[in-house]
Amino acid sequence: FVSWQEDFAKPNVKQAHRGVELQGAWHPLIKATLKDAFVCHDLTLTKERSFGLITGPNMAGKTTVMREVAIVQLLAQVGCFVPAKAANLGVCDFLFSRLGASDDILRGHSTFMVEMAETAEILRHATDRSLIILDEVGRGTSTWDGLSIAWALVEWLIDETKATTLFATHYHELIELIEDRKSAAKNLTVETKSLDGDVQFLYRLVEKAASQSFGIYVAKLAGLPKPLLARAQEVLHGLENHEQQPTKIQNTQLSFFEDDAKEVELPVHFKRLEKQLSKVDVMQMTPLEALQKLHELKTTWDESRNLS
Repeated sequence: FVSWQEDFAKPNVKQAHRGVELQGAWHPLIKATLKDAFVCHDLTLTKERSFGLITGPNMAGKTTVMREVAIVQLLAQVGCFVPAKAANLGVCDFLFSRLGASDDILRGHSTFMVEMAETAEILRHATDRSLIILDEVGRGTSTWDGLSIAWALVEWLIDETKATTLFATHYHELIELIEDRKSAAKNLTVETKSLDGDVQFLYRLVEKAASQSFGIYVAKLAGLPKPLLARAQEVLHGLENHEQQPTKIQNTQLSFFEDDAKEVELPVHFKRLEKQLSKVDVMQMTPLEALQKLHELKTTWDESRNLS
């Protein structure tokens, strides 16, 4: 009844099919609020071109597109009609999602650490029959570190995993990477129109790269002070003109990947403990033996610290 009431369509699901082909798809919860104002999306990812890089401004609907694709796939695989005019789908073994930002204070994990851990978990289990949606991976660290990680991740997903993937990002440098791999990936963006400094979000998904992110315009909509926005525009022009650093702004972000980073010398008691741990084969120990070994290591640790 719900499928009939909401005008859902019967999906065409085939075991041998790889990828997703959607016509007029929508996010059911958002459309329930916006009604006819919601702009539906068309998307095609095939076995040969299984990777879609989505660029574009904030608030344009990138995350909405990814969520609705996941919803369509999930509903189809549980035997339900789907929110789309037409849908040709395969059967996924896994549906992976890495969206939003979160930290784990109790475990001492930052937002970036959680993001990397979840991404690693996806890469460990994803296959060429999986569906993966990733939103702005790499944004939680410095610009160049984040871009480097995102770049390598895109290459890995295209060349190694080969899963059906939607990857949203503000790293426009990745657009050229996708252009160089057109046979296996495609650039996507949510259409916008810019006129006299104002931006109109059209929300239509198209197969091309975004021209810019319009971040300052979104900040303007949020109500940031005009002098601040003017300074941001000034800094942006400086960066776009390849100036190394804008006036009175210094880069204080440390990089994890700097070649000249000094290696920290481990204390002697750490080295002793490391040597003993390297000889332990946990998989060959009983629970009682493991507890005994832990007690020995603790004793060694205390003695080593005292000697140091």
